Amino acid sequence: MIALVRLALRIHDALPANTEWARLHVAYRKRARDDPVANLKRSQIHLRAALSVCRRDRFPTDWLRSQHSLALTETRAGNWPQVERIAREVMRFLEGAIAGLVNWYEMRRLIGAASATKNLGVLAIAQQGNVAEAFTFLIQGRGLVHRALLRSGALAAGDAKSRLPPLEEAVVAFCVPPLDGRDLLVFVACTDDAAQPVRLVRLTGLDHATLESLFECRAGRESSWLDGYQMLLEQGDSTAFSRAMEQVAQTLDGYLAPLWQVLDTLPPSVRRLRIALSGVLSLFPPAMVRGGEREVLNRFDLASAVGSLSNTSAFAARNAGHRRLLTVADPTGDLPHSRAEGRMLDALFESESSLLGRRATKQRVLDAISMAGPLDYLHFACHGRFRWCHPEASGLLMAGGEVLQLSEILGRIRLGSDTLVVLSACETGIAEYRELPDETYGLALAFLGAGASAVICSLWPVSDRSTRLLMLKLYEYLHAGASAPSALRLAQTWLRNVAGDDLELLVQQLDPRVRAAGRLGAPDPMRIKWVSDDPPGGSPGERPFAHPFHWAGFVCVV
Repeated sequence: MIALVRLALRIHDALPANTEWARLHVAYRKRARDDPVANLKRSQIHLRAALSVCRRDRFPTDWLRSQHSLALTETRAGNWPQVERIAREVMRFLEGAIAGLVNWYEMRRLIGAASATKNLGVLAIAQQGNVAEAFTFLIQGRGLVHRALLRSGALAAGDAKSRLPPLEEAVVAFCVPPLDGRDLLVFVACTDDAAQPVRLVRLTGLDHATLESLFECRAGRESSWLDGYQMLLEQGDSTAFSRAMEQVAQTLDGYLAPLWQVLDTLPPSVRRLRIALSGVLSLFPPAMVRGGEREVLNRFDLASAVGSLSNTSAFAARNAGHRRLLTVADPTGDLPHSRAEGRMLDALFESESSLLGRRATKQRVLDAISMAGPLDYLHFACHGRFRWCHPEASGLLMAGGEVLQLSEILGRIRLGSDTLVVLSACETGIAEYRELPDETYGLALAFLGAGASAVICSLWPVSDRSTRLLMLKLYEYLHAGASAPSALRLAQTWLRNVAGDDLELLVQQLDPRVRAAGRLGAPDPMRIKWVSDDPPGGSPGERPFAHPFHWAGFVCVV
Protein backbone atom coordinates (compact mmCIF):
# COMPACT_ATOMS: atom_id res chain seq x y z
CA MET A 1 0.00 0.00 0.00
CA ILE A 2 2.70 2.49 1.02
CA ALA A 3 4.69 1.60 -2.09
CA LEU A 4 1.66 2.42 -4.24
CA VAL A 5 1.15 5.76 -2.51
CA ARG A 6 4.83 6.64 -2.96
CA LEU A 7 4.54 5.75 -6.64
CA ALA A 8 1.48 8.00 -6.91
CA LEU A 9 3.41 10.84 -5.29
CA ARG A 10 6.32 10.41 -7.72
CA ILE A 11 3.84 10.53 -10.61
CA HIS A 12 2.26 13.61 -9.05
CA ASP A 13 5.66 15.35 -8.88
CA ALA A 14 6.28 14.60 -12.55
CA LEU A 15 2.95 16.04 -13.72
CA PRO A 16 2.25 19.73 -14.42
CA ALA A 17 1.24 21.73 -11.35
CA ASN A 18 -2.40 22.08 -12.42
CA THR A 19 -2.99 18.37 -13.10
CA GLU A 20 -5.68 16.72 -10.98
CA TRP A 21 -4.60 13.41 -9.49
CA ALA A 22 -6.64 10.55 -8.11
CA ARG A 23 -7.01 10.88 -4.36
CA LEU A 24 -6.65 7.54 -2.65
CA HIS A 25 -8.53 8.71 0.42
CA VAL A 26 -11.76 9.05 -1.61
CA ALA A 27 -11.64 5.39 -2.58
CA TYR A 28 -11.04 4.27 0.98
CA ARG A 29 -13.76 6.53 2.34
CA LYS A 30 -16.25 4.94 -0.08
CA ARG A 31 -14.98 1.52 0.89
CA ALA A 32 -15.79 2.28 4.53
CA ARG A 33 -19.42 3.22 3.92
CA ASP A 34 -21.92 0.77 5.36
CA ASP A 35 -19.21 -1.89 5.68
CA PRO A 36 -18.60 -4.17 8.67
CA VAL A 37 -16.24 -3.20 11.45
CA ALA A 38 -13.41 -5.15 9.84
CA ASN A 39 -13.53 -2.98 6.73
CA LEU A 40 -13.66 0.18 8.85
CA LYS A 41 -10.49 -0.88 10.62
CA ARG A 42 -8.84 -1.74 7.31
CA SER A 43 -9.79 1.70 5.95
CA GLN A 44 -8.28 3.37 9.01
CA ILE A 45 -5.01 1.53 8.45
CA HIS A 46 -4.87 2.46 4.77
CA LEU A 47 -5.69 6.12 5.42
CA ARG A 48 -3.02 6.42 8.10
CA ALA A 49 -0.52 4.82 5.74
CA ALA A 50 -1.42 7.30 3.01
CA LEU A 51 -1.09 10.21 5.45
CA SER A 52 2.37 9.02 6.46
CA VAL A 53 3.67 9.86 2.97
CA CYS A 54 1.15 12.52 1.83
CA ARG A 55 2.87 15.26 3.82
CA ARG A 56 1.02 18.46 4.60
CA ASP A 57 3.94 20.70 3.68
CA ARG A 58 4.00 19.34 0.11
CA PHE A 59 0.31 18.62 -0.51
CA PRO A 60 -1.70 20.62 2.07
CA THR A 61 -5.10 20.32 0.39
CA ASP A 62 -4.76 16.57 -0.16
CA TRP A 63 -3.49 16.15 3.39
CA LEU A 64 -6.54 18.02 4.75
CA ARG A 65 -8.95 15.93 2.71
CA SER A 66 -7.26 12.72 3.76
CA GLN A 67 -7.51 13.81 7.40
CA HIS A 68 -11.21 14.45 6.86
CA SER A 69 -11.68 10.96 5.43
CA LEU A 70 -9.91 9.49 8.44
CA ALA A 71 -12.06 11.60 10.79
CA LEU A 72 -15.21 10.33 9.04
CA THR A 73 -14.03 6.76 9.45
CA GLU A 74 -13.29 7.30 13.14
CA THR A 75 -16.70 8.97 13.56
CA ARG A 76 -18.47 5.92 12.17
CA ALA A 77 -16.48 3.80 14.60
CA GLY A 78 -17.47 6.10 17.50
CA ASN A 79 -13.85 6.87 18.36
CA TRP A 80 -14.53 10.41 19.61
CA PRO A 81 -11.13 11.17 21.22
CA GLN A 82 -9.42 10.28 17.96
CA VAL A 83 -11.83 12.47 15.94
CA GLU A 84 -11.14 15.38 18.31
CA ARG A 85 -7.38 14.87 17.98
CA ILE A 86 -7.58 14.92 14.17
CA ALA A 87 -9.78 18.04 14.14
CA ARG A 88 -7.49 19.96 16.50
CA GLU A 89 -4.43 19.02 14.45
CA VAL A 90 -6.19 20.20 11.28
CA MET A 91 -7.19 23.56 12.80
CA ARG A 92 -3.70 24.18 14.21
CA PHE A 93 -2.22 23.56 10.79
CA LEU A 94 -4.85 25.68 9.04
CA GLU A 95 -4.43 28.80 11.17
CA GLY A 96 -0.68 28.66 10.68
CA ALA A 97 -0.96 27.97 6.95
CA ILE A 98 -3.26 30.90 6.13
CA ALA A 99 -1.50 33.44 8.37
CA GLY A 100 0.90 34.53 5.65
CA LEU A 101 -1.18 33.79 2.56
CA VAL A 102 -2.01 36.58 0.13
CA ASN A 103 -3.57 34.27 -2.47
CA TRP A 104 -7.31 34.27 -1.65
CA TYR A 105 -8.01 31.31 -3.93
CA GLU A 106 -5.51 29.17 -2.06
CA MET A 107 -6.91 30.37 1.26
CA ARG A 108 -10.43 29.43 0.20
CA ARG A 109 -9.28 25.99 -0.88
CA LEU A 110 -7.52 25.26 2.41
CA ILE A 111 -10.34 26.56 4.62
CA GLY A 112 -12.93 24.68 2.57
CA ALA A 113 -10.98 21.44 2.87
CA ALA A 114 -10.78 21.81 6.67
CA SER A 115 -14.30 23.06 7.42
CA ALA A 116 -16.09 19.71 7.55
CA THR A 117 -13.35 18.20 9.73
CA LYS A 118 -13.77 21.08 12.18
CA ASN A 119 -17.49 20.33 12.48
CA LEU A 120 -16.72 16.66 13.13
CA GLY A 121 -14.41 17.85 15.90
CA VAL A 122 -17.22 19.92 17.44
CA LEU A 123 -19.45 16.84 17.36
CA ALA A 124 -16.73 14.70 18.95
CA ILE A 125 -16.08 17.16 21.80
CA ALA A 126 -19.81 17.48 22.47
CA GLN A 127 -20.23 13.69 22.45
CA GLN A 128 -17.64 13.51 25.23
CA GLY A 129 -19.75 15.87 27.36
CA ASN A 130 -17.59 19.02 27.00
CA VAL A 131 -20.29 21.40 25.78
CA ALA A 132 -18.51 24.68 26.61
CA GLU A 133 -15.29 23.47 24.99
CA ALA A 134 -17.20 22.34 21.89
CA PHE A 135 -18.73 25.83 21.59
CA THR A 136 -15.30 27.47 21.92
CA PHE A 137 -13.82 25.17 19.27
CA LEU A 138 -16.72 25.98 16.92
CA ILE A 139 -16.37 29.75 17.32
CA GLN A 140 -12.58 29.68 16.98
CA GLY A 141 -12.94 27.78 13.71
CA ARG A 142 -15.35 30.30 12.17
CA GLY A 143 -14.55 33.54 10.37
CA LEU A 144 -10.99 32.60 9.43
CA VAL A 145 -11.17 34.60 6.20
CA HIS A 146 -12.41 37.65 8.12
CA ARG A 147 -9.59 37.42 10.64
CA ALA A 148 -7.07 37.02 7.84
CA LEU A 149 -8.47 40.11 6.08
CA LEU A 150 -8.11 42.17 9.24
CA ARG A 151 -4.74 40.53 9.95
CA SER A 152 -5.92 40.00 13.50
CA GLY A 153 -4.48 36.52 13.74
CA ALA A 154 -5.92 33.48 15.50
CA LEU A 155 -7.78 33.70 18.77
CA ALA A 156 -5.93 32.34 21.74
CA ALA A 157 -7.52 29.32 23.37
CA GLY A 158 -8.03 31.19 26.61
CA ASP A 159 -9.46 34.36 25.09
CA ALA A 160 -12.61 35.12 27.08
CA LYS A 161 -14.18 36.85 24.12
CA SER A 162 -14.06 33.62 22.15
CA ARG A 163 -15.92 31.78 24.90
CA LEU A 164 -18.84 33.94 25.97
CA PRO A 165 -20.59 37.01 24.54
CA PRO A 166 -20.89 40.35 26.36
CA LEU A 167 -23.66 40.96 28.87
CA GLU A 168 -27.22 41.40 27.54
CA GLU A 169 -26.33 39.33 24.49
CA ALA A 170 -26.61 35.68 23.51
CA VAL A 171 -24.90 33.76 20.74
CA VAL A 172 -26.75 31.07 18.81
CA ALA A 173 -24.19 29.02 16.86
CA PHE A 174 -25.22 26.28 14.41
CA CYS A 175 -23.03 23.30 13.55
CA VAL A 176 -24.02 20.99 10.69
CA PRO A 177 -22.03 17.72 10.84
CA PRO A 178 -21.35 16.54 7.25
CA LEU A 179 -23.19 13.26 7.81
CA ASP A 180 -26.70 12.12 7.02
CA GLY A 181 -28.47 10.89 10.14
CA ARG A 182 -26.54 13.16 12.53
CA ASP A 183 -28.71 15.77 14.24
CA LEU A 184 -27.85 19.42 13.75
CA LEU A 185 -26.18 20.91 16.82
CA VAL A 186 -27.00 24.39 18.15
CA PHE A 187 -25.07 26.08 20.96
CA VAL A 188 -26.66 28.89 22.96
CA ALA A 189 -24.12 30.93 24.94
CA CYS A 190 -25.19 33.64 27.37
CA THR A 191 -23.08 35.32 30.05
CA ASP A 192 -26.22 36.56 31.83
CA ASP A 193 -27.20 32.93 32.49
CA ALA A 194 -24.79 32.17 35.32
CA ALA A 195 -26.27 28.74 36.03
CA GLN A 196 -25.80 27.42 32.49
CA PRO A 197 -23.80 29.84 30.32
CA VAL A 198 -23.50 27.40 27.39
CA ARG A 199 -26.28 25.03 26.37
CA LEU A 200 -26.38 22.41 23.65
CA VAL A 201 -29.58 21.86 21.67
CA ARG A 202 -29.91 18.85 19.37
CA LEU A 203 -32.41 19.39 16.56
CA THR A 204 -33.63 15.85 16.04
CA GLY A 205 -34.29 14.95 12.42
CA LEU A 206 -32.69 18.10 11.00
CA ASP A 207 -29.59 16.58 9.46
CA HIS A 208 -27.51 17.25 6.36
CA ALA A 209 -29.93 15.40 4.04
CA THR A 210 -33.01 17.17 5.42
CA LEU A 211 -31.43 20.59 4.93
CA GLU A 212 -30.60 19.73 1.33
CA SER A 213 -34.18 18.65 0.68
CA LEU A 214 -35.48 21.97 2.06
CA PHE A 215 -33.10 24.29 0.26
CA GLU A 216 -31.27 22.73 -2.68
CA CYS A 217 -32.67 22.39 -6.21
CA ARG A 218 -33.82 18.84 -6.87
CA ALA A 219 -35.77 17.76 -9.95
CA GLY A 220 -38.97 15.80 -9.57
CA ARG A 221 -40.10 16.97 -6.14
CA GLU A 222 -41.86 19.85 -4.44
CA SER A 223 -40.38 23.32 -4.69
CA SER A 224 -37.43 24.03 -2.41
CA TRP A 225 -36.00 27.39 -1.37
CA LEU A 226 -33.60 27.53 -4.32
CA ASP A 227 -36.22 26.16 -6.73
CA GLY A 228 -38.42 29.15 -5.93
CA TYR A 229 -35.45 31.48 -5.93
CA GLN A 230 -34.45 30.33 -9.42
CA MET A 231 -37.96 31.06 -10.72
CA LEU A 232 -37.75 34.51 -9.17
CA LEU A 233 -34.48 35.22 -10.98
CA GLU A 234 -35.38 33.70 -14.34
CA GLN A 235 -39.08 34.54 -14.63
CA GLY A 236 -39.58 37.32 -12.12
CA ASP A 237 -42.15 35.09 -10.39
CA SER A 238 -42.25 36.16 -6.76
CA THR A 239 -45.25 33.90 -6.09
CA ALA A 240 -43.26 30.67 -6.38
CA PHE A 241 -40.49 32.03 -4.17
CA SER A 242 -42.97 33.35 -1.60
CA ARG A 243 -44.61 29.92 -1.46
CA ALA A 244 -41.22 28.22 -1.03
CA MET A 245 -40.33 30.69 1.73
CA GLU A 246 -43.50 29.87 3.64
CA GLN A 247 -43.01 26.11 3.28
CA VAL A 248 -39.40 26.19 4.47
CA ALA A 249 -40.20 28.55 7.36
CA GLN A 250 -43.07 26.35 8.53
CA THR A 251 -40.95 23.19 8.36
CA LEU A 252 -38.00 24.79 10.15
CA ASP A 253 -40.27 26.10 12.90
CA GLY A 254 -41.13 22.52 13.76
CA TYR A 255 -37.52 21.35 13.85
CA LEU A 256 -36.41 24.43 15.81
CA ALA A 257 -38.95 23.97 18.62
CA PRO A 258 -36.27 22.81 21.14
CA LEU A 259 -34.27 25.96 20.38
CA TRP A 260 -37.28 28.20 21.04
CA GLN A 261 -37.70 26.55 24.44
CA VAL A 262 -34.13 27.50 25.36
CA LEU A 263 -34.47 31.07 24.05
CA ASP A 264 -37.70 31.51 26.01
CA THR A 265 -35.82 30.73 29.24
CA LEU A 266 -33.03 33.28 28.68
CA PRO A 267 -32.87 36.05 31.30
CA PRO A 268 -35.03 39.11 30.49
CA SER A 269 -31.87 41.22 30.33
CA VAL A 270 -30.86 39.53 27.06
CA ARG A 271 -32.04 41.72 24.18
CA ARG A 272 -29.57 40.84 21.43
CA LEU A 273 -28.93 37.64 19.48
CA ARG A 274 -25.77 37.11 17.48
CA ILE A 275 -26.64 34.21 15.17
CA ALA A 276 -23.85 32.15 13.62
CA LEU A 277 -25.52 30.20 10.83
CA SER A 278 -23.85 27.40 8.90
CA GLY A 279 -24.00 26.13 5.35
CA VAL A 280 -27.24 26.42 3.45
CA LEU A 281 -28.96 27.92 6.50
CA SER A 282 -27.16 31.18 5.68
CA LEU A 283 -29.75 31.68 2.92
CA PHE A 284 -32.56 31.85 5.47
CA PRO A 285 -33.22 35.11 7.37
CA PRO A 286 -33.61 34.52 11.14
CA ALA A 287 -36.36 37.16 11.29
CA MET A 288 -38.73 34.82 9.40
CA VAL A 289 -38.93 32.02 11.95
CA ARG A 290 -41.48 31.40 14.69
CA GLY A 291 -44.63 31.44 12.56
CA GLY A 292 -47.09 34.30 12.44
CA GLU A 293 -46.13 35.66 15.87
CA ARG A 294 -42.46 36.09 14.94
CA GLU A 295 -41.52 36.29 18.60
CA VAL A 296 -37.80 36.23 17.85
CA LEU A 297 -38.06 39.45 15.84
CA ASN A 298 -40.29 41.03 18.48
CA ARG A 299 -37.99 40.28 21.41
CA PHE A 300 -34.41 40.41 20.10
CA ASP A 301 -32.19 42.59 17.97
CA LEU A 302 -30.74 40.14 15.45
CA ALA A 303 -27.34 40.08 13.78
CA SER A 304 -25.70 37.43 11.61
CA ALA A 305 -22.22 36.70 12.92
CA VAL A 306 -19.26 36.29 10.60
CA GLY A 307 -16.91 34.72 13.10
CA SER A 308 -15.56 35.63 16.51
CA LEU A 309 -17.38 37.60 19.19
CA SER A 310 -14.88 40.45 19.33
CA ASN A 311 -16.95 42.90 17.24
CA THR A 312 -19.13 44.53 19.90
CA SER A 313 -19.38 47.98 18.28
CA ALA A 314 -22.14 46.83 15.91
CA PHE A 315 -24.58 46.56 18.82
CA ALA A 316 -23.59 49.91 20.31
CA ALA A 317 -26.04 52.79 20.02
CA ARG A 318 -25.26 55.11 17.12
CA ASN A 319 -24.29 58.71 17.87
CA ALA A 320 -27.31 60.72 16.76
CA GLY A 321 -25.09 63.70 16.02
CA HIS A 322 -22.94 61.88 13.47
CA ARG A 323 -24.26 62.55 9.98
CA ARG A 324 -21.37 61.80 7.63
CA LEU A 325 -23.00 60.00 4.71
CA LEU A 326 -21.94 59.00 1.20
CA THR A 327 -24.71 57.71 -1.07
CA VAL A 328 -24.35 55.94 -4.41
CA ALA A 329 -27.76 55.63 -6.07
CA ASP A 330 -29.12 54.37 -9.41
CA PRO A 331 -25.82 54.18 -11.32
CA THR A 332 -27.48 52.22 -14.14
CA GLY A 333 -30.28 54.75 -14.62
CA ASP A 334 -33.14 52.22 -14.45
CA LEU A 335 -34.03 52.42 -10.74
CA PRO A 336 -36.06 55.61 -10.22
CA HIS A 337 -37.07 54.59 -6.71
CA SER A 338 -33.42 54.07 -5.79
CA ARG A 339 -32.53 57.51 -7.12
CA ALA A 340 -35.36 59.04 -5.08
CA GLU A 341 -34.08 57.06 -2.09
CA GLY A 342 -30.67 58.67 -2.54
CA ARG A 343 -32.15 62.17 -2.81
CA MET A 344 -34.23 61.66 0.32
CA LEU A 345 -31.19 60.51 2.32
CA ASP A 346 -29.24 63.52 1.07
CA ALA A 347 -31.99 65.79 2.35
CA LEU A 348 -32.23 63.92 5.64
CA PHE A 349 -28.46 64.15 6.24
CA GLU A 350 -28.04 67.56 4.59
CA SER A 351 -25.39 65.95 2.41
CA GLU A 352 -24.12 67.13 -0.97
CA SER A 353 -21.60 64.41 -1.70
CA SER A 354 -23.85 61.78 -3.26
CA LEU A 355 -23.18 60.14 -6.61
CA LEU A 356 -26.43 59.69 -8.52
CA GLY A 357 -27.08 58.19 -11.93
CA ARG A 358 -24.34 58.24 -14.55
CA ARG A 359 -22.01 60.18 -12.25
CA ALA A 360 -21.57 56.99 -10.20
CA THR A 361 -18.80 55.36 -12.21
CA LYS A 362 -16.62 52.83 -10.46
CA GLN A 363 -13.58 55.10 -10.34
CA ARG A 364 -15.57 58.06 -9.01
CA VAL A 365 -17.09 55.89 -6.30
CA LEU A 366 -13.68 54.59 -5.24
CA ASP A 367 -12.23 58.11 -5.27
CA ALA A 368 -15.17 59.50 -3.28
CA ILE A 369 -14.79 56.83 -0.59
CA SER A 370 -11.05 57.44 -0.41
CA MET A 371 -11.42 61.22 -0.11
CA ALA A 372 -14.47 61.29 2.18
CA GLY A 373 -12.53 60.66 5.37
CA PRO A 374 -14.25 58.87 8.27
CA LEU A 375 -17.82 57.99 7.27
CA ASP A 376 -20.72 57.12 9.54
CA TYR A 377 -22.76 55.66 6.68
CA LEU A 378 -21.90 54.34 3.23
CA HIS A 379 -25.13 53.70 1.31
CA PHE A 380 -25.49 51.91 -2.04
CA ALA A 381 -28.91 51.90 -3.77
CA CYS A 382 -28.28 49.99 -6.98
CA HIS A 383 -28.26 46.59 -8.65
CA GLY A 384 -26.25 43.83 -6.99
CA ARG A 385 -25.32 40.39 -8.21
CA PHE A 386 -23.85 37.27 -6.67
CA ARG A 387 -21.78 34.79 -8.69
CA TRP A 388 -22.24 31.35 -7.16
CA CYS A 389 -19.35 29.71 -9.01
CA HIS A 390 -16.98 32.67 -8.71
CA PRO A 391 -17.77 34.75 -5.59
CA GLU A 392 -14.86 37.14 -6.21
CA ALA A 393 -16.71 38.38 -9.32
CA SER A 394 -19.82 39.26 -7.29
CA GLY A 395 -20.38 42.97 -6.99
CA LEU A 396 -22.39 46.17 -7.32
CA LEU A 397 -23.31 47.48 -10.78
CA MET A 398 -21.94 50.95 -11.45
CA ALA A 399 -22.50 53.40 -14.32
CA GLY A 400 -21.24 52.49 -17.77
CA GLY A 401 -21.72 48.76 -17.24
CA GLU A 402 -18.84 48.49 -14.76
CA VAL A 403 -18.98 46.26 -11.69
CA LEU A 404 -17.44 47.07 -8.32
CA GLN A 405 -16.36 43.52 -7.57
CA LEU A 406 -15.82 41.79 -4.25
CA SER A 407 -12.11 41.44 -4.98
CA GLU A 408 -11.84 45.20 -5.62
CA ILE A 409 -13.66 46.05 -2.40
CA LEU A 410 -11.12 43.92 -0.54
CA GLY A 411 -8.16 45.48 -2.28
CA ARG A 412 -9.09 49.14 -2.79
CA ILE A 413 -11.50 50.30 -0.06
CA ARG A 414 -10.62 51.18 3.54
CA LEU A 415 -13.34 52.22 5.99
CA GLY A 416 -13.38 53.44 9.57
CA SER A 417 -14.40 51.10 12.37
CA ASP A 418 -17.59 53.14 12.98
CA THR A 419 -18.82 52.93 9.39
CA LEU A 420 -22.16 51.23 8.78
CA VAL A 421 -22.47 50.00 5.19
CA VAL A 422 -26.02 49.70 3.84
CA LEU A 423 -26.42 47.75 0.60
CA SER A 424 -29.90 48.55 -0.66
CA ALA A 425 -29.38 46.17 -3.56
CA CYS A 426 -30.29 42.64 -4.60
CA GLU A 427 -28.38 39.53 -3.47
CA THR A 428 -25.80 41.45 -1.46
CA GLY A 429 -26.22 39.24 1.62
CA ILE A 430 -25.76 35.90 -0.16
CA ALA A 431 -22.53 34.07 0.60
CA GLU A 432 -20.76 31.04 -0.82
CA TYR A 433 -21.89 28.26 1.52
CA ARG A 434 -20.92 25.00 -0.19
CA GLU A 435 -17.13 25.31 -0.09
CA LEU A 436 -16.99 27.75 2.85
CA PRO A 437 -20.06 26.99 5.01
CA ASP A 438 -18.89 28.98 8.05
CA GLU A 439 -17.24 32.00 6.42
CA THR A 440 -20.05 34.23 4.99
CA TYR A 441 -17.87 34.68 1.90
CA GLY A 442 -19.69 37.40 -0.04
CA LEU A 443 -20.06 41.17 -0.36
CA ALA A 444 -20.86 41.63 3.33
CA LEU A 445 -17.57 39.98 4.29
CA ALA A 446 -15.72 42.19 1.79
CA PHE A 447 -16.97 45.40 3.42
CA LEU A 448 -16.30 44.01 6.91
CA GLY A 449 -12.81 43.14 5.72
CA ALA A 450 -12.47 46.74 4.52
CA GLY A 451 -13.06 47.85 8.12
CA ALA A 452 -16.84 48.43 8.44
CA SER A 453 -18.48 47.75 11.81
CA ALA A 454 -21.59 46.19 10.25
CA VAL A 455 -23.25 45.64 6.88
CA ILE A 456 -26.98 45.68 6.19
CA CYS A 457 -27.67 43.70 3.02
CA SER A 458 -30.28 41.56 1.25
CA LEU A 459 -30.69 37.83 0.66
CA TRP A 460 -32.86 38.03 -2.46
CA PRO A 461 -33.94 40.47 -5.20
CA VAL A 462 -35.89 43.08 -3.29
CA SER A 463 -38.78 45.30 -4.34
CA ASP A 464 -37.43 48.82 -4.82
CA ARG A 465 -40.72 50.34 -3.62
CA SER A 466 -40.87 48.57 -0.27
CA THR A 467 -37.09 48.91 0.09
CA ARG A 468 -37.31 52.67 -0.32
CA LEU A 469 -39.75 52.85 2.56
CA LEU A 470 -37.74 50.42 4.71
CA MET A 471 -34.60 52.50 4.22
CA LEU A 472 -36.38 55.70 5.17
CA LYS A 473 -37.51 54.16 8.46
CA LEU A 474 -34.11 52.52 9.04
CA TYR A 475 -32.32 55.88 8.96
CA GLU A 476 -35.03 57.47 11.05
CA TYR A 477 -34.24 54.99 13.85
CA LEU A 478 -30.49 55.34 13.33
CA HIS A 479 -30.85 59.10 13.68
CA ALA A 480 -32.63 58.52 16.97
CA GLY A 481 -29.55 56.67 18.26
CA ALA A 482 -30.53 53.02 17.70
CA SER A 483 -27.83 50.47 16.90
CA ALA A 484 -27.78 48.98 13.41
CA PRO A 485 -29.46 45.66 14.40
CA SER A 486 -32.05 47.47 16.50
CA ALA A 487 -32.84 50.02 13.79
CA LEU A 488 -33.27 47.24 11.22
CA ARG A 489 -35.58 45.26 13.51
CA LEU A 490 -37.74 48.32 14.21
CA ALA A 491 -37.91 49.24 10.52
CA GLN A 492 -38.84 45.68 9.51
CA THR A 493 -41.51 45.47 12.20
CA TRP A 494 -42.95 48.80 11.09
CA LEU A 495 -43.01 47.82 7.41
CA ARG A 496 -44.62 44.46 8.17
CA ASN A 497 -47.44 46.10 10.13
CA VAL A 498 -47.94 49.36 8.22
CA ALA A 499 -51.40 49.94 6.70
CA GLY A 500 -52.55 52.28 3.95
CA ASP A 501 -53.68 55.05 6.28
CA ASP A 502 -50.33 54.85 8.13
CA LEU A 503 -48.58 55.56 4.83
CA GLU A 504 -50.57 58.75 4.45
CA LEU A 505 -49.52 59.77 7.94
CA LEU A 506 -45.88 59.05 7.12
CA VAL A 507 -45.96 61.38 4.12
CA GLN A 508 -47.58 64.10 6.24
CA GLN A 509 -44.88 63.85 8.91
CA LEU A 510 -41.90 63.90 6.55
CA ASP A 511 -39.57 66.86 6.67
CA PRO A 512 -40.59 69.12 3.74
CA ARG A 513 -37.07 68.91 2.30
CA VAL A 514 -37.18 65.10 2.37
CA ARG A 515 -40.65 65.11 0.85
CA ALA A 516 -39.53 67.42 -1.93
CA ALA A 517 -36.39 65.36 -2.60
CA GLY A 518 -38.51 62.22 -2.88
CA ARG A 519 -40.98 64.09 -5.11
CA LEU A 520 -43.84 63.34 -2.76
CA GLY A 521 -46.65 65.79 -3.19
CA ALA A 522 -49.66 66.39 -1.00
CA PRO A 523 -50.50 63.44 1.26
CA ASP A 524 -53.25 62.10 -0.95
CA PRO A 525 -53.91 58.32 -1.18
CA MET A 526 -53.27 58.50 -4.93
CA ARG A 527 -49.81 59.98 -4.28
CA ILE A 528 -48.50 57.15 -2.09
CA LYS A 529 -48.37 54.60 -4.90
CA TRP A 530 -44.57 54.74 -4.50
CA VAL A 531 -44.80 52.57 -1.40
CA SER A 532 -47.40 50.04 -2.46
CA ASP A 533 -47.65 47.37 -5.12
CA ASP A 534 -51.41 47.24 -4.56
CA PRO A 535 -53.88 49.43 -6.47
CA PRO A 536 -54.16 52.80 -4.71
CA GLY A 537 -57.90 52.29 -4.43
CA GLY A 538 -57.44 49.42 -1.93
CA SER A 539 -58.64 49.52 1.65
CA PRO A 540 -56.64 51.92 3.86
CA GLY A 541 -56.57 49.23 6.56
CA GLU A 542 -54.77 46.67 4.42
CA ARG A 543 -51.12 45.84 5.08
CA PRO A 544 -49.45 45.81 1.64
CA PHE A 545 -46.06 44.67 2.95
CA ALA A 546 -47.08 42.04 5.50
CA HIS A 547 -45.49 39.16 3.56
CA PRO A 548 -41.86 38.42 4.55
CA PHE A 549 -40.81 38.82 0.92
CA HIS A 550 -40.97 42.61 1.41
CA TRP A 551 -39.12 42.98 4.72
CA ALA A 552 -37.35 39.79 5.89
CA GLY A 553 -34.68 39.72 3.18
CA PHE A 554 -32.52 42.36 4.84
CA VAL A 555 -30.05 41.17 7.47
CA CYS A 556 -27.40 42.86 9.58
CA VAL A 557 -24.02 41.12 9.31
CA VAL A 558 -21.37 41.82 11.96
